[in-house]
Amino acid sequence: MKPIIKWQTHTTEATAKVLGVELSVKSNGKGKFESTVYCSGMRPEKDHTFDTLDDGKAWCEQTLQRWINASFEPASEPLSDTPSEVQDD
Repeated sequence: MKPIIKWQTHTTEATAKVLGVELSVKSNGKGKFESTVYCSGMRPEKDHTFDTLDDGKAWCEQTLQRWINASFEPASEPLSDTPSEVQDD
């Protein structure tokens, strides 16, 4: 399920906050836009450069979706259905 994102958009920048994750697309002053996705305690995904504000926003949304999907991936080791043996000494 794709998260609903309400962007605050201005001429040269767009920002949003979803589930504590900050999304930002800002003009670099050279006709391009730089995107950053940041969440406290995590390494930010940043400095990706795009030709348009909308392309930068799309990248932020895809990155957020990737982070959400990674948070809900199943464990690499399946949990056992049987209790482990306990030995009394």
